Amino acid sequence: MKSIQELYEIGKDLLGESPEGALESKVLLCKSAAISEEAFHSDGGKKLERREERLFLRLVSKRRAGVPLAYLTNRKEFWSLEFEVYPGVLIPRPETELVVEKVIELSSMSRMDEETSKAHRISKKTPGVTQENGDRFPKKCTKSALIADIGTGCGNIAISLARELPKAVIVASDTSRRALKVARLNAQNLGVSNVIFAQGSVFAPLDRFKLREKCDFIVSNPPYVTRDDWETLQPEVRDFEPKRALVAGKTGLEFIRKLVKGAPKYLRRSGYLVFEIGYGQKEDVMSLFDRTWSRVCCFDDLSAIPRVFVAKM
Repeated sequence: MKSIQELYEIGKDLLGESPEGALESKVLLCKSAAISEEAFHSDGGKKLERREERLFLRLVSKRRAGVPLAYLTNRKEFWSLEFEVYPGVLIPRPETELVVEKVIELSSMSRMDEETSKAHRISKKTPGVTQENGDRFPKKCTKSALIADIGTGCGNIAISLARELPKAVIVASDTSRRALKVARLNAQNLGVSNVIFAQGSVFAPLDRFKLREKCDFIVSNPPYVTRDDWETLQPEVRDFEPKRALVAGKTGLEFIRKLVKGAPKYLRRSGYLVFEIGYGQKEDVMSLFDRTWSRVCCFDDLSAIPRVFVAKM
């Protein structure tokens, strides 16, 4: 039997001596042995069981084959929260945090505005709608904001907003049953109860909940990769992450066009559409907006790449 330190060194040799390889060796070892980072550093001489050693080497082998680290650990940090992720569900990216940041900023500004600072109610005529999972939209509820997250994936945007805006009601939808299952698990793990999950394509769940002209925000990290660009992506992404969560179609704008065209039906007056775009798409996306929108801005991510559009009704 080998010690924690010995296995760590073996992992580094197999994954590369770079800082990234060393970090991944440590992460996979902690996962295999079910130990904390503190135990990793303090108990380097501890011998591990054969099954733990075999699991570690198996995970290292999969990582060398290109399997994303998040799928091996079933963990990914987003907005300083730990989300569970599994194969078939898109792995959250750091740049998507800008969507959360902008909604929080705008929500704070709205609360200072006399019109939007008053908590408003869903019409009493709006029926509660029970989904297969038991999620139910309340017949009436006092809230600070109603937010719709289109294509929620593991729930990273919706749940992060729910934690930051506990008085908001968030409807998080996706076409994937698997993604919604993971999102609900994350909501439970992170103590979130103000998110309603619903299955359906684009705006279909909002229609079921009768939310036309009711949303303060519609947010999304939509698929925006072109079919041709899909073939050029890193194998780690192309071979393992869900294609339908990344690829929009021939131009990469197909899903975004649906968002821009359809969102006005569901946003209340002065509501916002906030969504992520891909590299080099800024001008093409800007051209999709018409006079329905009073203000349209695009914000750069930390790499100075145009990344998030914010459009106001």
